[in-house]
Amino acid sequence: MLALALHYLNGWAVAAADGAKKETAEWPPHPDRVFMALAAAYFETDDGDKAAERAVLEWLECLPPPGLVASEREERRVVTHFVPVNDPGMSGKKKIAELAQAANPSLGALKDAGLSQLPEFRSRQPRSFPLAIPHHPIAHLVWPDADPTTEQRAALADLCRKVTHVGHSASLVWAWIDEAGQTPTWVPRETFAGLRLRVPSQGRLAYLTARCGREQAIRWADLYGGVEDLKRRIKATTGPAKKALKAEQARQEDVMTQEFPEGAPVPALDPKLFRPEPGRWQGYGKPDTAATATSPGTVFDPNLVVLRLSGHRLSLPTTLKLMTALRNLVMRHCPVQPPPEWLSGHS
Repeated sequence: MLALALHYLNGWAVAAADGAKKETAEWPPHPDRVFMALAAAYFETDDGDKAAERAVLEWLECLPPPGLVASEREERRVVTHFVPVNDPGMSGKKKIAELAQAANPSLGALKDAGLSQLPEFRSRQPRSFPLAIPHHPIAHLVWPDADPTTEQRAALADLCRKVTHVGHSASLVWAWIDEAGQTPTWVPRETFAGLRLRVPSQGRLAYLTARCGREQAIRWADLYGGVEDLKRRIKATTGPAKKALKAEQARQEDVMTQEFPEGAPVPALDPKLFRPEPGRWQGYGKPDTAATATSPGTVFDPNLVVLRLSGHRLSLPTTLKLMTALRNLVMRHCPVQPPPEWLSGHS
């Protein structure tokens, strides 16, 4: 068995169950969101055994959908907030100098020159932050049939220690492998289900790697930085050394052209353009509970009275009248009067 525990340290979970609409809070946490949090810990850190971490993520994505342990929750009313955008760009020194000499510069021109950096002039965009407040701040993902090796368990524990949040950055979590195990309160369903949750599937890590383009962005940054460094060194060098540096610059530029014929990769320019798509959907429902027999046994045959009628079948109202007449007849001819309660049903 394998169980991952998530302790929401602030007592709430900030995540949208409906994607860009951001009208409904997500709870319980979708398994694919937890997987992407583990993948982010793998992508964004350089310590640990990276090969082992990648291998355990590829193993984890191939497991069947996990069971979930999550309490009920309350939802905060979703309101629209207006938040400042990222720092806007500024005009060049020449443009700013021209505006400084102008008699009546327009407000728009002043904002472009840098006035928009000030809080009172900074633009704000509408944002929503759906929030769920669980009755118990700890949730679990449980794979009852999973049997990780010692190496896989160690690599997964390392990734858990590096997870800081699940969903929005305000959803701070502490993640760990729960050795005690838990009984799921939500289990995968193939038929009608009360919940639809996103789950990872085979190839999810490779998709995230390609979608985010982290490795391409790092490779481009290394090559670009190397060429720029050579340009600076060429300006400060003379003689044969300068010729050698120019040859090295030409070689590295050829490498950049071969590996990136269309220029800088898009993730290196704007990572938001390559935001990952959701994983596949899985239905979840409450686990089945075994019905316990509460009725006492009996020494009587279950087929106490068997009637076989010929002719047309009786309607339900007629059947009720027939059974009432039969009961009255049995009660009247019972040798013990009043009839015992095992016959009459009284008391």
